[in-house]
Amino acid sequence: MRTLKIFYAVPLFLFFFAMSANADPTRLAAGNETELKDQLGDEIRDVLQSRFLKYDSDDLGGEVLIEATVQPDGKIIFKGLDSSNEHLRTNVFWKLYSLNLWTYPDYANTLFRYKVVYTD
Repeated sequence: MRTLKIFYAVPLFLFFFAMSANADPTRLAAGNETELKDQLGDEIRDVLQSRFLKYDSDDLGGEVLIEATVQPDGKIIFKGLDSSNEHLRTNVFWKLYSLNLWTYPDYANTLFRYKVVYTD
């Protein structure tokens, strides 16, 4: 009976260990501001590949302007989103809000701007 409990405990422990490893923030390591802008652009592109479930049937076509900045502690925040399509802006907001991006504090107060053309 004890062997059976250990048999079930090991996979459960590995599962929790794997989940805790995914909880860490993503640190973007870049050598300069251009590399950081490219890496951040890749992260934005990857997260916007799928739609937010709430807007699965609405028209999300259009363009959105995104502004991101690095805080003094290294956290990357998205402080500006602008789009004429309110559904698209809300969809992009919630997708970017799900990201937990960090970089080195050396890039504090750096502003990055992106223009995303979203086709439905």
